[in-house]
Amino acid sequence: MANKPVLIGKVGKLYYGAPGAKATTLTGNIKDAKISMTSEEEDVSDRDSDGWGETVPVSKTAEITFQMNNIDGDPFVGVLTNAFMNDTAVAILALDKENGRGLDADCMVSRFELDQKLKGAQIYDVTLKPMKTGRAPHWTNNG
Repeated sequence: MANKPVLIGKVGKLYYGAPGAKATTLTGNIKDAKISMTSEEEDVSDRDSDGWGETVPVSKTAEITFQMNNIDGDPFVGVLTNAFMNDTAVAILALDKENGRGLDADCMVSRFELDQKLKGAQIYDVTLKPMKTGRAPHWTNNG
């Protein structure tokens, strides 16, 4: 059996753009990124469950979190600031590698924190969540 390469974090890609279409502008100013997805569930246990709890999935939720450096003139910082301040969406495509797998969604900026430690770079902590815009979030397998 041939060894298959393990993907490392630095090959991940994050694209942004105008909501309503797939994001196409790559940003490299991303530190640790994470795509978290969960499935909401409903308890459907009944007498036929033989004493077991049973659930069914009812909806999925997603969240993209990452850190980025506070770089003067970085257009992505401007896009995120504008989206947060105006409660508008930004198209996001978060992939595990170039043309890889990941989440494609129009997102709201739900957290936008700037950490200004005495020593070290200023770092934004960002959380994005899918926002209702008419374009449903989806998982892509080919970027």
